[in-house]
Amino acid sequence: MLLLQKMMMFFLIMLIGYICRKSGVFKDTTGKTISSIVINIGNPALIIASGMNPERLENKGKLLFTLGVALIYFAIMLAVAELLPRLLHADREDYGAYQVMMLLDLWVIPCWMSCMAAMQ
Repeated sequence: MLLLQKMMMFFLIMLIGYICRKSGVFKDTTGKTISSIVINIGNPALIIASGMNPERLENKGKLLFTLGVALIYFAIMLAVAELLPRLLHADREDYGAYQVMMLLDLWVIPCWMSCMAAMQ
């Protein structure tokens, strides 16, 4: 019964959004704004909330240590992404491509580490 209630709630929210769009309450840029809020605020909050079960949160020190290590890692990767094109004497117009390649790799190691920690 709970699942049916949740599905009805989502359906009503979608119906309200559809009606607002058709009636002109929502403009062309409203969808982009809502998507931006969901992506930049909602998703990170959901990830944090899913890991912050107060019944299971036994050691806040480990959580803060992991956050610190991740921030240091990200700072190092940003510095490397900035310096690598210069060290390789790449063309100036290719700097952005080198930086993107380095920063995309920014998520591989932390995601792998999270998966390995979850399996233990």
